[in-house]
Amino acid sequence: MKLLRYLLVLLVIIGTFSCRQPVEAVKGDVISEEKMIEVLMDVHLAEAMYSSRYGMPKKKDLFESTELYKSVLLKHKISPEEFQESVYFYSRRMKDYDRIYQQVSDRFEAMKETLNEEQQEKIDIEAKDKKPEDIKKAPKAKTK
Repeated sequence: MKLLRYLLVLLVIIGTFSCRQPVEAVKGDVISEEKMIEVLMDVHLAEAMYSSRYGMPKKKDLFESTELYKSVLLKHKISPEEFQESVYFYSRRMKDYDRIYQQVSDRFEAMKETLNEEQQEKIDIEAKDKKPEDIKKAPKAKTK
């Protein structure tokens, strides 16, 4: 009976320590958070450009097969392995990953607002430049 109790305690201890996370890459081995934000923004812009031109990708591993993605990594001077290692690193730290993606989202929202403002300014300038005779008047309703 005591042997069974010791075995049970030993199994619980082994089970507890086997669930611990392995020692991961040191933060210096991965892309910094700021650079990761910039890379992710460019990756998502590349995806949007690709899908708007060709539709949604059919391959699951589009990252390796599309020159557009490779150009993003070249722009930031990182290898696919460095990017994948960094994604893995941050995805294991969900608070960091959430913070990174919140920054990506915030920056896209600011970009959207800037584009909307610029578009509205263009519309305002075009409307201001029109001459009164260019604006057609609505025909008057006939009265009987």
